[in-house]
Amino acid sequence: SLLNDSDYGWNLIGNPFSSAFNSQTGLNFDNIDRAIYTWNNGRFLVWNGSVGSLPNGIIPFGSAFFVRGNKANSTLAINKAGAIHDFSWFNGDVQNVNNLLVLRFSDFSADSISDNLFVQTDESASFGFEGSRDALKLTNADQFPDLYSIHENVKFSIDVIPYVNIIPIGVKIPYDGSWKFSIEKNTFETGRPIYLYDKVADVLKDLRTGDYFFQATSSQLDDRFELQ
Repeated sequence: SLLNDSDYGWNLIGNPFSSAFNSQTGLNFDNIDRAIYTWNNGRFLVWNGSVGSLPNGIIPFGSAFFVRGNKANSTLAINKAGAIHDFSWFNGDVQNVNNLLVLRFSDFSADSISDNLFVQTDESASFGFEGSRDALKLTNADQFPDLYSIHENVKFSIDVIPYVNIIPIGVKIPYDGSWKFSIEKNTFETGRPIYLYDKVADVLKDLRTGDYFFQATSSQLDDRFELQ
């Protein structure tokens, strides 16, 4: 299900090969957003061609992925060159790219109950949704949290922006408990603070110095946190 009004143009595509499939070399997009989305044990993984939670854009054998057409007559060509014998099954490290922040939101006592937001700066990007760079946020299963940025009421899982100013951050909290924000990866310029602002508690926390913890009940919070 979607956390956006952009609920049109979605297509579920099966991996047609008896092997893993590299979306980097095996897909040609025409009037289709660059991001691909796949389901893995209750959570959506996403890849925009450069970064994301789906390592290197590899689709395992027997899996499928979503793409979103953004105009009429959208086409997606699948090439045999994408077939690979890689059975890592969604394992891999976060990509080593410049100007990337991977923000993590997780259960304090069960870190695997988590979700990630990818924020990357590129001076040629904009703050609005760009299908060639950004990825929309699809909701995880009920037992998992959701983490996303928000621009003009659109929710992002990969957010490529020209610079970091004030970014509204939203979360879905699946159950009552203690929750935390942390940095999974940071390749922004050395010395740049990564501030999380909690407007309810009136706390400004530099996440480089440690995680931010808070108590919450099951809820969706779209107007409490900001990344600065």
